[in-house]
Formats: sequence, structure tokens, C-alpha cells
Amino acid sequence: MKSKKTFVFIFIIIVLISFGFFPYSDFEIFITFEKRLKSYFLKNTTEKVYLHTDKDIYQLGDTLWFKAYTTKYNNERSTNSQILTINLYNDKNEEVFQKFFKYTYGVCSGDFKVPLHLNDGDYRLVAYTNYMKNIDSTNLYSKTIRIFENKPKFKLVIKQFTNYFNPGDSIDISLLAVTNDNQTLDNIPVEISLLTDNKNYEKKEVVSSKKGNISIRLKIPEKDIEEQLFIEAKSNYQNYNVSNKIKVPLKSANFLFRFFPEGGELINGVNNHIAFEVYDDFKNPVEIIALLKDQNNYLLDTIKTAYSGLGAFNLISKPGFKYHIEIIKPHKILNLIGIPEFQQHGIALKVNYQELATISIDLNASDSLKMLDVFGVLYSGNTIFWSQPINLRSQNQVIIPINKIPEGIAQFTVFNENYIPIAERLIYIPSNKKMKIEISTNKEKYHFKDKVNIEVTATDNQGKPVSANFSLAVVDESAIIPDNFNHIVIYNLLEGELSENISDNFALNTYGINKDYVDLLLLTKGWRRFKWDRIIKTDYLENVTEENKKFISGNVLNYRGKPIKNANVQLFNPSKLYIENAITDEYGKFYFSAKNYLSVADTSEITIIGSRKNGENDLDIFLDDNYSKELKNYFSIDPDKTRISYNSEYDSILYSQNYEDYYKNFDNQTILIEEISVTANRIVKIPVATKRKVFQEISLKGENIGFIASSSDGQGSFIDVLSKMTTNFKTVDYKILFRGYNSLGGDFSGALIVVDGLPMGEDIRILDNFNVNDIESVNIVKNPSAALKYQGGHLGGLIEIKMKESKTFTPKEKISIYKNKLNFAGYSISREFYSPIYKTDEEKLLSYDTRNTLYWNPNLIINESGKSKISFYTSDEKMKVKIICEGMNFNKLAGHGEAEFIVY
Repeated sequence: MKSKKTFVFIFIIIVLISFGFFPYSDFEIFITFEKRLKSYFLKNTTEKVYLHTDKDIYQLGDTLWFKAYTTKYNNERSTNSQILTINLYNDKNEEVFQKFFKYTYGVCSGDFKVPLHLNDGDYRLVAYTNYMKNIDSTNLYSKTIRIFENKPKFKLVIKQFTNYFNPGDSIDISLLAVTNDNQTLDNIPVEISLLTDNKNYEKKEVVSSKKGNISIRLKIPEKDIEEQLFIEAKSNYQNYNVSNKIKVPLKSANFLFRFFPEGGELINGVNNHIAFEVYDDFKNPVEIIALLKDQNNYLLDTIKTAYSGLGAFNLISKPGFKYHIEIIKPHKILNLIGIPEFQQHGIALKVNYQELATISIDLNASDSLKMLDVFGVLYSGNTIFWSQPINLRSQNQVIIPINKIPEGIAQFTVFNENYIPIAERLIYIPSNKKMKIEISTNKEKYHFKDKVNIEVTATDNQGKPVSANFSLAVVDESAIIPDNFNHIVIYNLLEGELSENISDNFALNTYGINKDYVDLLLLTKGWRRFKWDRIIKTDYLENVTEENKKFISGNVLNYRGKPIKNANVQLFNPSKLYIENAITDEYGKFYFSAKNYLSVADTSEITIIGSRKNGENDLDIFLDDNYSKELKNYFSIDPDKTRISYNSEYDSILYSQNYEDYYKNFDNQTILIEEISVTANRIVKIPVATKRKVFQEISLKGENIGFIASSSDGQGSFIDVLSKMTTNFKTVDYKILFRGYNSLGGDFSGALIVVDGLPMGEDIRILDNFNVNDIESVNIVKNPSAALKYQGGHLGGLIEIKMKESKTFTPKEKISIYKNKLNFAGYSISREFYSPIYKTDEEKLLSYDTRNTLYWNPNLIINESGKSKISFYTSDEKMKVKIICEGMNFNKLAGHGEAEFIVY
């Protein structure tokens, strides 16, 4: 069937060429460019991440639970990435921490503790994979979370204004003091201010009435306000600090208009479909009604916004004419809004949505372009779904089948023969393939510590059950930020593709995606994918896979700032003795890939160590932080290179939270103990005997050391002690070489001698004046990488000597010690969410439960029946509870469902 379609296509092309619809040379250009596009898409796979967190508002010390869903740009679950990186930024755009998590089949769940040292305020949670670095930092996922020292038990609700104010006007302010479950509070002290970000104009202190009401009048200053004006309400009640702030809408002398012609250019003499967005002086979207007129003040049309400051109109311009807009609502603006000048050359586009099977696109070209042969491309994700030459002399419309294109955003672009895009349009591709999630509870209201039974049902658009993998959060509604719009369906289909966040609910209606609103979004919001010049200027870009992409990189320099060539850099796991090696190039550059990182990393910290080729450690290391720089730029942070200087034993560059109780996916580098039952992949400590056997570790303590030395044939030297502990070594060039292990660095490396935690080097002569009777213990580790926990460049094992108390060791020669290592975070492992189970009423009475996340399940499996049942208990807190369930399946369907109940 496929070959038949191909034959028909080739036949049509040959016929078109033969009849002169487009010259053969142009056809060659089209084929060449199509190959270029396909090559780029094939070799430059990108991803997007969506994060479902249990809630939005946390207290210090709380656990934040999350599940990450990673998809390709066709909404298919991506299995390319192995590492998820999560950064947390404060309101000053400073990085609080960075953590790594391990993916399994495109999903990853985890948790972390909210640090206890943070200030109250809003923070940004940023998530990305290594593949997402292929584009830029605008492609990352981010959301706002709010952190308090003590989560308030009440809130101040300010009534929104419905009209605009002039300078000097008096404004009536109404607010309500209520508990988190909306019970009114009387006698609450409240401070109300009229202010901007930089100036407080008026402040009054009031107390709420018996019904929790507060009414007050404030006056706007007579002088013009140059900043956004706010009403702010604050209260400190029972040691809880609560605040709320709303904007005061001021009448603007001017509104800011931005015009977005469909296709990219305003073209003279053709029908132009023009989208627009309008803002006030403080960049707030404004709903307007306006008159469209020409230079003779002739009324052409009445236009208005449709959603959140967005609208559109049609206009056919006449040569030499100018056009303007007069705003009449929300209030008359004296200044006219001029429409930009129209171009004499170009193509205006107009997309016409038809049935689900096709769309038509009008190409209204200026007369000067109608003799050109162009070609159009429609792609979605990383796939070209339609492409063909277009003869503008005889063709002003194309009809494109879309029934095989996945739901979401596609891009239609028209190119000239030089590969230059001359018209472009983002298009929303609808689909009737949906996944509906319904959540039902056995009751609407529950008492404290009641058992809640939930049933989750997943169906397709025809009502048939579907299987899927979901995450489910059951939380206090007050722990969710009302305007923090998060929805996996909207993000996957829309927000993950656009350069601006979708922060309102216009994107959804009772039928699913609101196509009219989305179309305005696509006309006015920027594309967050690549720009065409990346393809046009580059022949065939080579893909950098996750495994080979630089994950950790930097430079090794001497103290004069000069690069050190052929320096040894090790990425090392002290707990497992796994290492990865890198050698610096002529610029002192080194890097480790994500694959290198994963080969050594586990839940513990790993270490980076640097040394010269001769083992000396007089160096500095600069760690590149290029992608973090991009993130900082994205958050308006002044970028800088992170310099690591080794003046302390441990230079921690990343925040790491260790847990005593954690779970782990075992890999073939982990030692499994047959005698121990492992449940839910809970990691167990390796028995000492097993560890000694695997790592070739030998220890000797106490009086045995002196006895061995005095009974030996030698003079009681340390070599005598060593020879009695093991015969598997020899001395070469004053180094101790353990047999059975070859040097990993190419040269023979001796065992590193460490006395009381102080590295002494490999030269055994350092111990010539050593009194073995002063030794408390000796520990030998023959594993070649054991010494890396002390110094880099030593790959011949380890000899650790501990002196008796009150005894010190003076080496024969003075040794310079460079503590050249730093700790690097291992990946974090998800813990199991604690959900109490009560077998008796007595157990309920003996505990007090303050949880506001009642239940969290990052791995809710919906089988072929389309159903799953869950049970849990409420806490001892009054609350209105929100259930949020979302996720996706392997058929590219994403779903989101919500339900509510009351705890009283």
C-alpha cells in the first residue's frame, strides 16, 4: 500500500513538472530542503517535562512529592533521558539547590525536604533533562511554589475592582477574614495599605466585624502614578502572618497595542487577518471595544477583545492609505492607535478550520510574488506531515489532511527558493481522541480520621476503558495557589510549546480545548522551538545523545591561571569505589557525560578529584556551569563561572539531602545479599565481611601490630607489619604495588599512604623513622580506586594508618598536601509516602495527625478495566480537600481529573 502511494506521488510530481507547473530546478531545491529538514528532525530529538507536585504551598521541613512525565514533541512518552535535574530558585533568582533523579521509561517520581533555612515567599521549581539543553532555557519546565515557616490558618479575601479609577479618586475596599475552610473570623486586626512596589501612599489599621467583614475608603494620590498601584492587606494573628494584594485598575492615557498579522507581515492589497493584544501602562491585559477607521475617519469595523486582552480583525488595505484604532471602552482614549505600514511584497495567510480531517490555508500573495515558486511545510513535533511546492500563479489555497497528525501545535511555513521563510503560522491540530478521568468518593463529607474510599475511572472519547499510569494527590485546597494553573493536558498540547505560560482557564471549555482562544494564543505568543536559521545555516547537524552529551565539564588550571594539559580528573564514588577517568586537553578542558555520571552515581555523594600527570595536586579546577547560566539568564540572574578552589577538604557545590530510609532500583553494580529479603527494592547495608572480600580489605589492630614487628626477621619496620598482613605486594621504585591489580592510569601507581587521615604520598621512604609500636591500627584496601577518597591520581590501593592517642607522626620529609577534591550530588531516591492505617478507635485517639497532604501516589496503575480503587484516612484538620489525578498512557493520551470533599 505504501509503495503504491509513493508511486502515485512520484507520478503526480512528474506530470506537474512536464506541464510546467514548477521548473525541475525548483523541484530539486524542494527535495534538497525537505531532506535537510528531515535530517535535522531525525538527529535533533528534543523533549519536554511536566511536573505534578502534591501541592503548591509548603512549610519549612515539609516534603515536596512529585512525579515527572517526559514526552517527545509528538506527545509520545520519551525513554531517551536517564536523568531529571530539578533546581529551586528564590525570589532573588538565587539557586537554593539542584537535585538529580533517575528516569524509568519516561517517568520519574521523587521527593525532597523543603530546607529549614528558607525565608517566606515564592520560589521557582525548574525541571529539565539533558536533551532539553539542545534548545535553550526557555524550553524548560517551571512552576511557582510558596514556602512559609508556619502555614497560615486563615486568609484575607479582597473583593476585586470592576471599574477603573483616576488619580485623586476615592476607592472603597471590601475584604473578608475567613479560615482556610471559609469560616468567617471576627475581631481580626488588619493593616490595609495603598502602595506601589517602591512607595506607600496610605495605611490604615482596622478590625474585622462579627461576620469577618472589613470596609474602608482610601484615596488615590492626585499626582500621576508611574508604577502599578496595589491594595495590600496584612494581619498577624495568633503568630500567623497573612497577606494579600490586588491591583488597582487606573485609567490609562494610553494603551499598548501589539499587532500580529497572520503569516508574519501586513501585505498591501490583500485580505489580512490581524491578531492583537492590548495592555495598560503597567502591562496588565485590558478588555476593550474600539473603532477601526481609515485616514479619512471612515468607520471600517468595530473590534473588541475576546479573551484576556486578545482579539483579531480583518483588513484589506488600499495603496497609500493609513489606518488607526480609536478606543471607546473601558474608557475613551484620546490618542489614536496607528496600525503599522503595509508591505508591498509578501504573503498573508489565513487558516480555516474545517472538519477534523482537513484544514485549508489561504495564501494571499502580493502581485509581485505571484510569479514565484514556493514550497510549504507543515510539521508537528519532529515529523514532517505535509510538504509540497506551491505555484502562486494558479494556487492560492492548500488543503492539508490532519487526521494523522497528533493533537497539539503544528507549524506551517512557506519558503522561497533560497530556503528563506516568507510566511509562517502556528496551527492547533484538534483531535477527537481524548482521555477522560473521573473521580468518585463514597461520601461528600468526612470526620477526622475517617476512611475515604476513592474510585478512579479512565475512558476514551467513546466511553471505553483505557489503561494508564497516573499520579494522584489528595490535599487541602488551601495548599494550592489559585492562579497557579497546572494541567498536564494543557501543558503537553500548548504551554510546553509556547514561549509564555498560560496562566488562565480560557484554554479549557466544556468540550475540551477552547479552539478560538488557542488560535489567538498561537497568533500572539512566541514559538519556543528552534529558529529556521539553525537549519538553513547548517547542513546536517549531528545529534548529541543523552549518554554522550557533556553533563559535568570544566577546566584544570595552575595557580597562574594557565591550563594544565594531560591532567587526570576522576569522577569517583567513595561508597562503591567506582570511578570514571578523564584527561584534560591542551586547553585544560575535561568533561564527563551523563553516562559517566550514572555509572558511578548512586544516592550518596560522588567526588571529583584532579591531579597532574605526575600525581602532584597543585592546581585549581573551574567547573563549567553553562546551562545553569542559561537558567540564571532566564531568571534575570547575572551569570558567572563557578570557581572551585581547594582550600577545604570538602567543597560542596550542590545541596544534597540524605535520607536514612530510601528506596533504590538495583543495578548490576550493586551487591545483592541472598540471605536478606529485600522488599520494594529497599537498599540494605553491605555486611562488613562481604565488603572486605569485594574491595580486598584487610585490617589489623592493637597489640598484634607490635607483636608482628618484634617477632619479624627485620628491624620492626612498617614493611614487616605489611608483609605479615598480606604477601600479595612488591616494592618497585619505593612504591608498594599490590598484585592482581594493574594501574588504571597507564603508569604503575603505588598504594597511597595515609596517616591519621593525612595523605603522605606513595613513597614508602616517608615511613623510615616510623615507630610501629605507636600504631593503633592499619587498614589495607587493595582495590585500585580506594585512595581516591583522599587524593586524585592514586590508583594503586590504600594503606590507612591510625596512630595511638597522644602519639604523633613526623614524616622524614616535609610533604605538601593539596586537598583537591569536591563533593558532587548523587541522584535522589523517592521514599514511600506515609499514609496511616488505624485498626481500632483507640489508635485514632492516641495520635494527632496534622497532614494537609492526605494521600500521594505517584504510580497509580489503571489496568484494562479502566478503574482503580484507593483508600486512605483523613487527618485531624478541618479542610476542603481537592483530589487531582493526572497522567498519560503509551497511546499518547494525557488526562486530568479533579474532585472535592469536606473534612469537618
